[in-house]
Amino acid sequence: MAAVTANVTDIENQLQRLRLQSKSKLANQQQASATLLAIEETLKEQNAQPTPAAYFGSLVTLLEQQRGSDSHSGLCAAVLYILDIILRGVPEAVLRTKRNDTVKVLQRYLDPQKNDAPFLRAAAGCMASVLPAQEVAIWNQHQMKQAFQALVLLAVDARPKVRKDAQAAVAKALSTVTDAKSDHPAVILYVKLCNQLLKDCARAAEPQTTIHVLTLVRLTLPSWPQEELASLSVHLNVFASRKHPFITKTVIDTLGTLADHPTLQRENEKYQQLTMQCVRYLGNCTDSLGYETWLSVTKRLILEYLSDKDHENRLTFIQECFGALFPNLEMNTKAQTQKFAIEALLFLVQDCIPTVLPSDPVDQPADTALGSIVETLQGGLGYGYHDSLPQVFVLSAALYRVLGKRATPSMDKLLRAIAALRMQSDFDFRDEADVVIKAAVVSLGPQQLLRLLPLNLDPETANQGDRVGRAWLLPLLKDSIQNAPLACFVDNLLPMADHLEAIALRYQNNGRDVEAKIYRTLWYQTWALLPSFCNVPDDVPLSFTAALAERLSDVLYTTLELRPVLCTSFQHLIRGLLRLSKVKQESTEDDAAAIVTNKVLSPEAAQQSLTHLAKYATDYLGVMFNVFSSATSDSHGYLLETIKVFLEITPADYVDATFAKVDSMLSQELTKVGLTPDGSKSKSTPSELSPLAQTMLNLSVAMIPFVSKSSLDKLLPISITLLTLDGHPLIQKKGYKILQQILVHPTEGKGILQSSAGHLLPLLLDEAPQVSSAAKKDRLRTLLAIVKSLSDDQLHWIPAILSESIMGTKEISERSRHLAYQLSIEMAQRMKRGGTISQTGLASLNDDGEMDTVGENAMAAQASLDEYFKMVTAGLTSSSNTMISATLSTLASLLFEFNTELTTSVIASLLETAQLFTSTQVPEIAKAGFGLTKAAVLTLPAEQLVGHLPAIMQTITFWSSRHQIYLKARAKHLVERLIRKFGVDQVEAACPQDHLKLIANIMKRKKQAKLRTRGYIPAEKTIMSTSAVKATANAYANAYEQAVYGSDSEYDTDASESSPSSGKPSAPARSAKSADKANNRMWIREDGEGPVDLLDDSVHTKVTGTDPTQRRQPMNPSARAKFQMNEDGRFVVQDAESDSSDDETNGANQGGVNQEAENYYLEATTSKDGFTRTKNNRIKFNKRKANDKSEQDGVGNAMDDDEPNPKATDQGSKNKKRQKKGADSKSGPTVGKDYRSQKGNGDVKKAGKLDPFAYVPLDPRRKGKPSIMGKRGKAGRS
Repeated sequence: MAAVTANVTDIENQLQRLRLQSKSKLANQQQASATLLAIEETLKEQNAQPTPAAYFGSLVTLLEQQRGSDSHSGLCAAVLYILDIILRGVPEAVLRTKRNDTVKVLQRYLDPQKNDAPFLRAAAGCMASVLPAQEVAIWNQHQMKQAFQALVLLAVDARPKVRKDAQAAVAKALSTVTDAKSDHPAVILYVKLCNQLLKDCARAAEPQTTIHVLTLVRLTLPSWPQEELASLSVHLNVFASRKHPFITKTVIDTLGTLADHPTLQRENEKYQQLTMQCVRYLGNCTDSLGYETWLSVTKRLILEYLSDKDHENRLTFIQECFGALFPNLEMNTKAQTQKFAIEALLFLVQDCIPTVLPSDPVDQPADTALGSIVETLQGGLGYGYHDSLPQVFVLSAALYRVLGKRATPSMDKLLRAIAALRMQSDFDFRDEADVVIKAAVVSLGPQQLLRLLPLNLDPETANQGDRVGRAWLLPLLKDSIQNAPLACFVDNLLPMADHLEAIALRYQNNGRDVEAKIYRTLWYQTWALLPSFCNVPDDVPLSFTAALAERLSDVLYTTLELRPVLCTSFQHLIRGLLRLSKVKQESTEDDAAAIVTNKVLSPEAAQQSLTHLAKYATDYLGVMFNVFSSATSDSHGYLLETIKVFLEITPADYVDATFAKVDSMLSQELTKVGLTPDGSKSKSTPSELSPLAQTMLNLSVAMIPFVSKSSLDKLLPISITLLTLDGHPLIQKKGYKILQQILVHPTEGKGILQSSAGHLLPLLLDEAPQVSSAAKKDRLRTLLAIVKSLSDDQLHWIPAILSESIMGTKEISERSRHLAYQLSIEMAQRMKRGGTISQTGLASLNDDGEMDTVGENAMAAQASLDEYFKMVTAGLTSSSNTMISATLSTLASLLFEFNTELTTSVIASLLETAQLFTSTQVPEIAKAGFGLTKAAVLTLPAEQLVGHLPAIMQTITFWSSRHQIYLKARAKHLVERLIRKFGVDQVEAACPQDHLKLIANIMKRKKQAKLRTRGYIPAEKTIMSTSAVKATANAYANAYEQAVYGSDSEYDTDASESSPSSGKPSAPARSAKSADKANNRMWIREDGEGPVDLLDDSVHTKVTGTDPTQRRQPMNPSARAKFQMNEDGRFVVQDAESDSSDDETNGANQGGVNQEAENYYLEATTSKDGFTRTKNNRIKFNKRKANDKSEQDGVGNAMDDDEPNPKATDQGSKNKKRQKKGADSKSGPTVGKDYRSQKGNGDVKKAGKLDPFAYVPLDPRRKGKPSIMGKRGKAGRS
């Protein structure tokens, strides 16, 4: 009932629109409206209700009346159009009763040869309403069959709209069945018609008609009977073989719809055949649209088949698809076909194979199809797949990752074959092969991989039989070992490392230094595998024995080269186990499950391993302390990190006892140099600290996070004493570092600050002027730790250290500047949390460095973010330009951080401040003002900035016309930002009239950038490459600096001109290379070992796409002879003056080679036909006359090209010419003389004959004089 009501409402809306078209300018609309109004008037006169049935009766009667007259008049078209609308609401009973009359009337208008498109469309729409309402028995009548056949033929008409309406009518008619279990009574007739149409298309080879028929078939496929699907598949194969792009796409779409047929879903064999049929269509695709359609349909078909777990031999099905797709990677296959083939193969490997493997990662699949897939991959290593060898490696690596430990023994032979290829000296795809081997290491583990590919590093047994040395595996193992058992290193690699060390020592004793160095390197590479084995091993309690611990301790003492390796190993081992042991306490259940799955080791097992390592922690601490005390300063970093790692698993009482010893030794050393470690400021200047004292200080810093409060109380006075030393920057730095570590102690830091704040904070303020540059960074860290721990009644210290934080943004050290910004933000966070700022007894520094004391009756203020901004803004009243600039930079960072939390008044004040200081004449202050303005533009919403836009534009454009280049660039970039935010119209309205050209220039460059992006402007004219832009973006430390100082302008092309000396090939050169590559020409490299064996499996490694004859030739002996050689065998290239003198003296000893004749660069720049380049990279031709001194001497002066030589005389010119001629005759053969003709004697005048030719002299001095050419006409014209 709801559907009927909706139809009636829709019909009424359409009729109402039709009534309103009575005054339309189109004749057909006027005719339809007038016809409707006439019918309604007739119904009104007959007192009939305006129901769809009443309309229907009147319209059919009207059509019957037009049978004798012109049945193709405008009235018939209008009636058909109205009837199409009305029939959608006529009851089915009425349609069945008036079936014969209606079909008989409409059938006349279904003939495409006799009717125009309006009649055909309206008639098809009427049939779409009439046919679905008929009973089953009626379809046997000849009239119905004839009408339906006409509708089917109309569904393949060449007119798009007619065809679409007819196809919709056919699909609607066939989809309407009374019994869901039976087919439509007209489907047999329809299938017969379709098969006949498909056969006709196959014979006639008409692409358009074929596409129309296939589209009709695809729309009606759900109604096709099951027994007719096989014949349809045959037709699809025939059409796909034609490789027509649009036909192929339509065939693939039809095949995808065919796979959704309900009968195929119940039959595994037919569905599998259909999927394989689609897989084989890849080679028939010819364009990108067909490829993409093929890939999406193929993926869907395969996934639907695999999703049904009742299907047997699913892995066999994957293997068949893999085997059908893999030949598309062969040589001479289109690149696009190979691309989509590899994508489909990766889909099979990565997405399909895991769905059919056993749940246990150790169980092998019972199906032998996996071996067939591996054999197919191994076949891809042959010559026929040379072009696709990298893709074959990608598939192999993906298969290793999917199979894991199941990869052996199926892929063992493939791995050996890849390793053999990789070892060939002329193999081009080593990096791709390394990816496969690394994947094998991750999947199989190092022990299994070394069994398949042994290293064979022993010189006595290597290269004997199949024992090939594989030293190249060591770096690959280092990068790929994960969760491997530590026993593999202890039992296999550690003895091998000892053996390699012994071999190296034997070679060294025998004087064979090269071999000794090689095996020493192999020894080190073997030891370098230890950190990878320490990445969460699962056998620490069994493999990390006392013998191993003692061995590693000895190596730490005796072998300096291995200390970094061992320290890294200890760090990986302990930190990895600590991270896993805390999974249950700090992570959710999902995170814990994921970490356990990836790391193999459970949290309980990790805790057991840590307990086992803790037994050796105390001994190792002693070893590390001894090693640290004797090590050089460049190795202190990783040694301290290792000490911290062992402290994490050492018992607390032992740590305190050890720290007590360190503290005692430190106090003794400080007393020796005249320092009293009682927390008071030293009154005398001490001497330098001893190395032992420095060592104890470093150890103290490392142990602070792990000691108790009593130990910290002992260390606090020492740190205060050290940081008060004025003339010792390094000692002062150590003092601040110790204090900062105490204050950030995880459990006791805040308590120590609260208990010692009364004397500690005033002391830090007093020491501010004496802080050295070396200690500034650690002092800022200390202040940052203090601010984080301030209570609500200690907030008066924030304004005391605020000026130091602001000035810290001007430090030379980048790390110090970042800490200063971080300190300012942290103080803002603390003020935002609230509290009371008591100004009683507060001391603050003024600009002159003097101390001002605020009265005790000063008012207390409530802490807030707005109050903090007022404090920072007070720095703008300073008389120092540096202080004002630093304050503006601080405000910019704070605005960037807290823009959503500030009140409107504060934001307005900041904007006015930015405008005021940006327009100042001091560039330093203006630069900081630009930063504040840009932070406001980036962070604030447009509605808050729109009122300040005219003032902002006035300020910005003030600098756009100044000579400071960096400020002009900032102004331009800020205008670009404003255009992005407000639009060009609003920015132009706010811009001063004198500076509208700036906006016009920006919009012009923006347009050029868009054209360049679309390819209308050559890409080589682009200024900065994408990689350069990314590198620039990554150069900033945080988001604030990237936003304020960075530029992501899409059309900033001021610096985009590429340098002529960049070394990159020009566009013609690149296009030539691309053309050569497109020709697909290949060469076979030959070496001096003999002829190439074309039957060898590795012959494809000698195939190259580069012509080997075009390689750079080595320098010939005569060219080498021109350079002298020093004691080390290196060439010595002297300057021009010395070279010229050497050439004169050694000319006879170099085989008569004319050095002057071979100096092409000098000839090109100094000859009368040469040219030079100006500063703007423009070509400037030489205008030198023939008698110029610079040319006759062979030495050109670029600055004097346009000036004649006033000293040159005719006699001098003659002498020079004589000298030049004599020099040329004695200088030996010139370039090209070896190729002169042996028989040609030039033009010869024979007796009694005419002169051969009258040559025209090309002397510039004859310019303006009459010549033969002037009399006879220009050369080249007939």
